[in-house]
Amino acid sequence: MKKIKYFIISILGLVSMSIFSQENEMDRSIHTYARYTESKGVELRILPENKHVLKVGITSGFIIERSDSDNSNFIEIARTKAISKTEWETLINNETDSIAKKQLGMVQFFYESLNEVSDTKIALNSGVSALREQKSNQDLTNMILLLSALKNEKIANALGLSYIDTSVEAGKSYQYRTRLVKKSEIYDVLSPLFKIEAVKKEIDYKNYFYVNQGDSQLGFYWREIPTMHGYDIERSDNEISNFKKLNKAPIYILNAGKNKEFTNGYLDKNLENYKKYTYKFYAYSVFGERVHLFKLTSNSIDLTPPPTPKLNKPNHKTEHEIELNWEIDATPDLKGFVVARSENNKGKFNILHSKLLSKKTRSFSDTKFEKGKQLYYIVQAIDTANNVSSSIPFAVTFIDSIPPVKPTIKIAKIDSLGNVEVAINLNKEKDLMGYRLFRANSDTHEFSAIDEGFIDVDSANKTVQTIFKDVVTINSLTPNIFYKVKALDFNYNQSDFSDVYIVKRPDSISPSTPVFKNVKVFENKVELNFSLSKSKDVNKHFIYRKIDVNKDWEELNELEKEQTSYTDTSVEKGKTYYYSLRALDNSNLFSDYAVSVYANPFDKGLRPSITNFTISKKENEVTLNWEYDKSVKDVYYVIFKKDVKGKLKQFKQTVETSYIDSSSKKGTVSYAIKAFTKDGGQSKLSEIIEVEI
Repeated sequence: MKKIKYFIISILGLVSMSIFSQENEMDRSIHTYARYTESKGVELRILPENKHVLKVGITSGFIIERSDSDNSNFIEIARTKAISKTEWETLINNETDSIAKKQLGMVQFFYESLNEVSDTKIALNSGVSALREQKSNQDLTNMILLLSALKNEKIANALGLSYIDTSVEAGKSYQYRTRLVKKSEIYDVLSPLFKIEAVKKEIDYKNYFYVNQGDSQLGFYWREIPTMHGYDIERSDNEISNFKKLNKAPIYILNAGKNKEFTNGYLDKNLENYKKYTYKFYAYSVFGERVHLFKLTSNSIDLTPPPTPKLNKPNHKTEHEIELNWEIDATPDLKGFVVARSENNKGKFNILHSKLLSKKTRSFSDTKFEKGKQLYYIVQAIDTANNVSSSIPFAVTFIDSIPPVKPTIKIAKIDSLGNVEVAINLNKEKDLMGYRLFRANSDTHEFSAIDEGFIDVDSANKTVQTIFKDVVTINSLTPNIFYKVKALDFNYNQSDFSDVYIVKRPDSISPSTPVFKNVKVFENKVELNFSLSKSKDVNKHFIYRKIDVNKDWEELNELEKEQTSYTDTSVEKGKTYYYSLRALDNSNLFSDYAVSVYANPFDKGLRPSITNFTISKKENEVTLNWEYDKSVKDVYYVIFKKDVKGKLKQFKQTVETSYIDSSSKKGTVSYAIKAFTKDGGQSKLSEIIEVEI
């Protein structure tokens, strides 16, 4: 099989399979492309995007449908499918061109092996490598068939991928679409419309090309035209003639992505910088024609920067002078140097001189700087092509013996676990390097340095640390912790100590637990009475509830100060509710949960009575009307009526709030109504109303 692959790739002029991106199995459209010529009519090409759809169409056939451009009624105009084996042999034997004959034979081979390649079953014990081999064979087969049809009209006809509609009228517009004769068992195949006007037109193959000038190379990028494939590039050194093809094989790209601006490209290397080269770009249409797309002239450029200067640490030589010295490896195209300064090693550097320094210069003196600021210097080398290389930024250390001013602690706070956060007010010195934090258990003890935060002079981070963290023991005989800080500048001059800041250790004893005293249970509420925590530092009380004794407590409400009772109205009949309490002190310590109590609101079964009960009569019919509370669910009504002995008995049942009785005889008739609910509840009997018939 490897020999066959090599033979086919050689014939088609393809470099390797790697130029094709993975096919999207979900793209299952059958695209139809068309063009009009006066001699032929409308010439069609059928291009399935999915390999399964391609196989079904080639082997079982395609249906071509047409409609007027303003008419949605499509009619079948033709069916196409691949020719028989005998017709293949005749086609090959009648071909006189040797290369075309080989191409036809190759396509016949792959067409005949299409079913075998696609449907071969692989046992699971053959492993992943066997599955990959089958996938590779399938991709190769479908690629060969489709690309051969695109490049050769005879092959497109033989595979059923082409058709000429000779029944069109000049000047009239049409729409075409293509469907499968045999429905796919895997996909719902889409059939996009192609609109065309039967008018002779010059096809616009305009494309967008972009060139990227590199060092001894030129990169070309262009947008894919959906109806073009197989790009070729030719180059001339004299801008006029002697164009030579650069690519050994056409440049293909499949399924590159619809949202990418440039989806194809080519890199021409080993060029002479600044020499003009002229390029022509060609591609093949879906009808197999080689089309000239674009012509441009460009040149590669020198982008290689000179060697990087090695800047030595700047020297604050005198009060008003900073001396810089650097070294650089020899390079023939060096043009000169630039010295620049900034207050940030990642910030904007300003050039310190008006003219380019000589390529022989290796030192520079800065006498126009402002003391008290952090200053950084760089040296840049520039070559004759204006390429630039930069040294690493270096900070200058000033001659300085003046310490920062006495710092101040803004705030220091501690949590219940002994985590301390100390915040410092930022000093205003421009050469401030940072702070050192000190701690003691008494203001009479010696303070020990426990932390420091300094800026690295060569770091990009210029934010001075003003927040420091500490951890102390909560259970201690000393109730307070004492902090103070010192400020340091970049010459390690130290300020005086700040004033002492005292932090009180938090309370570690939980408050006493509240206690329930009484529980009263009603049909729709639960009343709870309790005693609050006796601890003096209690800040809040909370009441909790749950309906599953094994679940966690959920906060029901925060109690008001001195509140000793609580009524829970958000209860439902028939459910059991558990309640507990907790106290919270000023140090955010909770008490234990109170011993829980429970309540079970019950349903008495009594429902509201009906209202506005009225009776009216018309001839022999008696109409009963009444109203009822709409909030009561699943309700129905029983109508009572007195019998001949004057006793009330159940007469009728209804879910409506009215009833018509036409069964009564002349005389006095009495009615009453009672409401019932499906859960067993019932109302009281309504008043008895009489009516004379």
